[in-house]
Amino acid sequence: MRYLHVITLLFLLLPFSEGFAQYNKPLRVEIEVKSGEEPFRLVTCGENGLVLFAQTNKVENKDNVLWTFNFVDKNLKNQGQVLYPVPRSYDFYDYEVSENRLFMVFNSSRTSLSDEGMLLFIDPAKYIIASIPFKVPSKTTISAIKITGNMAYVALVSKSNRFYVVKVNMGEGKFSTIIDEKADNPNVMSMLLESGKNSLSLFVQKEVKRNKFENSIYTYDLTGAKAGEINYTGFNKEFYLVNAELFRNKSNQLLVLGSYNEEPSRRFSEYFSNGTETTGFFSGLLINNDAGIIYKRFSELTNFHGFFDDHSSIFNHVTKKNKRISDINYPAVTQNIQKIDSAYYFIMETYVPEYHRNYRQSYNLYYSMPGYSDYPILDGYRFINAITVSYNEQAGVNWSSAMEIRDVFSKYIYPRMNIVVDGENAILSYSTKGKILSKVIDGPDAKTGYEQMSIMPNMAKDEIVDDYNNGLVYWYGNNFIAYGYQLIRNNFTSKNKRTVFYINKLAFR
Repeated sequence: MRYLHVITLLFLLLPFSEGFAQYNKPLRVEIEVKSGEEPFRLVTCGENGLVLFAQTNKVENKDNVLWTFNFVDKNLKNQGQVLYPVPRSYDFYDYEVSENRLFMVFNSSRTSLSDEGMLLFIDPAKYIIASIPFKVPSKTTISAIKITGNMAYVALVSKSNRFYVVKVNMGEGKFSTIIDEKADNPNVMSMLLESGKNSLSLFVQKEVKRNKFENSIYTYDLTGAKAGEINYTGFNKEFYLVNAELFRNKSNQLLVLGSYNEEPSRRFSEYFSNGTETTGFFSGLLINNDAGIIYKRFSELTNFHGFFDDHSSIFNHVTKKNKRISDINYPAVTQNIQKIDSAYYFIMETYVPEYHRNYRQSYNLYYSMPGYSDYPILDGYRFINAITVSYNEQAGVNWSSAMEIRDVFSKYIYPRMNIVVDGENAILSYSTKGKILSKVIDGPDAKTGYEQMSIMPNMAKDEIVDDYNNGLVYWYGNNFIAYGYQLIRNNFTSKNKRTVFYINKLAFR
């Protein structure tokens, strides 16, 4: 069993089943910010350090907007800031970390007339930022990206029933469209890049009819030459896959893991949900084209914590046997599935929007009756549950667990949970309101209670007034990063209040 060591001048030891260690003088960096600024995105790049980036409201000229990049080394020493111009016509899509380097991909915005994309290469160890523009097929949007060495493979889809892959040689600045495939309303959900096999596999969901779906794997070599196509009939055609990831197990077999919605016509029913509603999770070992798929609803989790408002997402569903059951649909944010030893861990974090209504009353000079109107205003998102599923190499479920998320309310949707597997115990942790909450969700030490630890500020007299837009992410080794924004009061300093973006380095013990 491990312990949380909180070391003070008296070397006080507090017992804790699994947890993080901090010292009296925390390893912490603070960046003073203004309230209301666009929040930083924090990306860990192993022992090369951290990168913080955000779009600013500053412009270089009429064509370019400036993005800020802050570099922090593994000892949390601030290495400086770079302002880098990005064309206004680009929208940030996503990022990938490969070999402890950061790659950001931008797509032409929907209002732009250009058919271009751009990769930003960031090396935090050498403080290098370089842009690599590339052409994309007309009227396409990026759906996936994979990096290997100096090569980037960017998957795109179009509304003209086609999907593409553009190969970008970042070393030479060359690019070409190596895959151009016709399919019914395709969505490239996952790319499996296997350099050693000279293979690129695409998992594609196709809407062949309205709310009727088929799922296929297209296989190519790394030059784009097609090697095969398999349509898998074991999927339920009436279920919409919200997300999916493709893996190859130790037996050289393909497996797919993800989440689904069994009421596709309702998947965008909540106006403010800002996401696709999810019914549960699925898994399948794709050994042949009729391989069976396992579907598991949220309602099958006995420890699922429900939260329902006036626009309740719980509804009665009529099965084929006319037996009414309760299903639960929530929008959920997911993170990449983690493979630890021979198990695959999939975490979904469910949330609900919260809003208030603004009422207006108007009067007409010619009529005695006043007019009334009202409209909703979004306040933010309330996180409800973290659902964790452990899969084996055969795509079977080892165990599943739902953990209530407490005190997380934000205007921004992003993954917050981290899983640590320590022997037979699986521990889930997250950061909120200046504290880290942890719980053993599976294993011999599993229990219903939570353990919590305060995130230490820079000075002993610092008082945390507010803590928001926070998170907890894995870094390297046994090290994690707790980060977020804090309003701090200290009446023993000349400037008694400050708003900072903070980063605390923690070690799992």
